[in-house]
Amino acid sequence: MILLQTRFSIVSMAAASALLYACGGGVDDTPTVSAGVLPIQTAAVPGSYLTAGLGDALDFLNRERLRCGLGVLKQNAMLDEAAKNHALYVSSRSNFGDPHWETPGEPGFTGITPTDRAQALGYAAPSGEVLEVGVLPWMERDGVHGSYLTMEDFPTHAIRSDLAAPYHAMALISSAVDVGLALEGRNETVNGYQTVIMSFFATLGRGDSTLGQVPNEPTVRTFPCEGTEGLQPALFGEWLPTGPLFPDRHPNTHPTGHPIYVVGEHGTQLTIDSAVITRVSNGGNVPVYEIRTQGTDTVHGSLYREPWVGFIFPDVPFVPFQSYRVRVEGKSDAKPFVKEFTFTSGQYGHYDEGIVRALGLPTR
Repeated sequence: MILLQTRFSIVSMAAASALLYACGGGVDDTPTVSAGVLPIQTAAVPGSYLTAGLGDALDFLNRERLRCGLGVLKQNAMLDEAAKNHALYVSSRSNFGDPHWETPGEPGFTGITPTDRAQALGYAAPSGEVLEVGVLPWMERDGVHGSYLTMEDFPTHAIRSDLAAPYHAMALISSAVDVGLALEGRNETVNGYQTVIMSFFATLGRGDSTLGQVPNEPTVRTFPCEGTEGLQPALFGEWLPTGPLFPDRHPNTHPTGHPIYVVGEHGTQLTIDSAVITRVSNGGNVPVYEIRTQGTDTVHGSLYREPWVGFIFPDVPFVPFQSYRVRVEGKSDAKPFVKEFTFTSGQYGHYDEGIVRALGLPTR
């Protein structure tokens, strides 16, 4: 199954894309292997990268995954090389087109899909990728300049940004076991500015396990979760091959809050019956715009790799640097559950500052 997503953050420039466990030509190319499950991995090994910023990005993602019971990802040399090869392929092109696919015969070609590129290097398990393309030193959105962001900062920014985009985040919070990261840049002039076009890639795989890492006991997990800090306050956009993210609002001009993700028991169907989000400082409730699971997502339901994942869209962005209490009720494997937790929002992303000012959103 294919899942392609691209979020546009500057004039005519793709800012982010994601592909869950990949396949080519509309046909599932995930290998059929015997069932295998790993327990949740908790021994995080710091990323070892020569490229500045990649190790920090992996450490950040692993801290968030570990906190929320999703298990850490292990750096894999074959996936590192697959990500690097594809980053070079994409960054060498003036027109990104669909940045997930490669065309046979073109310079730098190493495989059509993420799975092809990983398998060519000996990584046999299903794999996929999350990528983000950005511009230094300026990002422009709707004619409003954003702020400076260094190339070293970009990988962690990319992870934070993609965690705020639900159909991207399904890859980052998935049951993957291994990961490879890469970052490439090229000089170019954009809107009269000398810039560096950056391509950040995370290639994820399930190792020797069909299902990846799964809790030993049935449990419902969330992201954010108890103790999460610095959550990006809003979702400003996400392109999907199945149509607009929302039918009645454009996130660039009418953003929602950062989605809240619910991960049910593996191999089961998840339903989310209700969600209450309360700002701790004043006791006011944040209205919920929409709740989606594969069973209720009539437009984008085909994009779910795992039907036990769902998300809750707050109707408005979170106020930065505030604590919020969440209560979610639903059913996992037809068994009722209640999840309660408190998280703290952080600041807006670097590339969002221009639109935050344009919309007059609170920054404190």
